[in-house]
Amino acid sequence: MSWTKEQFLKFCEKAGVNPGNALKEGKIDMRSPEIKEKHRQDRVKGVNKTNIARKRREAKERKDAISHFAAGIQNAKRESNQSMALEQAVCEQVKGLERASPSFRCKITGYRVRPIDQDNFIAGCKGIIDGIVIAQLLPRDDWKTTALEFEQVKVPDWNDELTMIEIDFPNNSAEPLT
Repeated sequence: MSWTKEQFLKFCEKAGVNPGNALKEGKIDMRSPEIKEKHRQDRVKGVNKTNIARKRREAKERKDAISHFAAGIQNAKRESNQSMALEQAVCEQVKGLERASPSFRCKITGYRVRPIDQDNFIAGCKGIIDGIVIAQLLPRDDWKTTALEFEQVKVPDWNDELTMIEIDFPNNSAEPLT
């Protein structure tokens, strides 16, 4: 409902409030008397549109859950046979995949007073790994060549913090690669 300025001023005069202060303080109820009465009656009855919608939604969810449960019981045997066939197909595909057998192993251990999230620790080690490759201690850092391992250990003192890098070379040769 939109009000003209005159209607608003007349309403404020009837209500006995200052129009400027009423708008600032939000004291004016612009609903018509019929709507006010209907809302008052709904409050007395305890009727709330939100509660009604929620109750309907809950009833529908219960009905859906019961029907899904019943359908699940009926289809359990069929689904178990399908899942077994799918599992066999996946196993056949996995057998043909290339397996990595890296010849190098690089283990980075962080000794920290406050260990950090594992994913953040691994992301922080990227610069270390790239530096090792640039220094030619590892030929590459791809998954086929190098097995990367990460670990964090909690230490009691700040002076004990360090990052240890262990590299296992094939045939125990520690010569830089060309």
